[in-house]
Amino acid sequence: SSDRLEDIDFTRIAAQKQAMRAFGQQYYLYMDFSFSIWIMLWHKDGRFLDEQIDQFYKEFVQVSPCITSMAVSSAKHSLDEIFSATNECSEIQQSLLSEKQVDVMRRYTELSLKREPYHYTLDMERKLSGAVMKGEMQALEEILRAIEQDNFIARNLGPEEHANLMKVLYATAIKLSQSLRLTLHQSVFESFSEVKQFFLSQAVAINRAKSDKDEVLVQRIVGYIHDHYTDPGLNLSNMATEFGLKESFLYHFMQTRMETSFAQYLEAYRLERALALFSEKQMTISEITSFCGYSNTQTFRRAFQKRYGMLPSDYQKTVLYQKK
Repeated sequence: SSDRLEDIDFTRIAAQKQAMRAFGQQYYLYMDFSFSIWIMLWHKDGRFLDEQIDQFYKEFVQVSPCITSMAVSSAKHSLDEIFSATNECSEIQQSLLSEKQVDVMRRYTELSLKREPYHYTLDMERKLSGAVMKGEMQALEEILRAIEQDNFIARNLGPEEHANLMKVLYATAIKLSQSLRLTLHQSVFESFSEVKQFFLSQAVAINRAKSDKDEVLVQRIVGYIHDHYTDPGLNLSNMATEFGLKESFLYHFMQTRMETSFAQYLEAYRLERALALFSEKQMTISEITSFCGYSNTQTFRRAFQKRYGMLPSDYQKTVLYQKK
């Protein structure tokens, strides 16, 4: 860095000369719009290059009028990896700026030594997949926050570690899709925001499908009770057998999804039908008791009074009086 353009130009020329001396013809040098000087080197012997780079920097800083810092990427094996090399150098520059370091040379391998590998355990994967498959949004958000905290806040992942983490998270996405028998249209993740968007969207879709499926079962339960409420022997076990489901599952389903039990819903519906029968038809209490599935009049009277605060006979008198 320098405030004088002539110093920057002199530095570029000095770098050109020093590179020629240090690397012979096996280099390419250019200066970009931000006045950063980039040198691409190639040689079969990596150790030779390391020695020459050290010598180049030592001699260059002696002749350069600018404050000079130097970033050295890891060795690459083909021109296709040039973009990776420039990213590594840029990352080193950012590291030097954040540490307020000047007039130093730093290799990417040195920077990598300061880094920890990504943290994504089998237990994390199980929790992530489990939360998605169960549609548990809160648990899913918690595990995603934990992964983000462990890898992007507590750790300082470099490009390679970041790419590897994205790959293993993508592998989780593949396994999840296979478990759900879905076609995975998502390409390899490039950022953690893509990771969160994918897994959260899968959980939302599962919840939506689960909700639709639950609604079908609710309607089936309601329909079955309405069709069979007149049967005194009707119970949860009968319905479970008819549906081909476990009695414990249906019990839990009605408690959580319908916020009632089988016995409570059946009792409420039988009493609603009893009220309607008192109004619609001229039936005796004994006939209504039998028609609504009660095994005896005493049980019917007790249930009716508990729900409506009066005996069936008193309600019947009220209905008859209103009809006059």
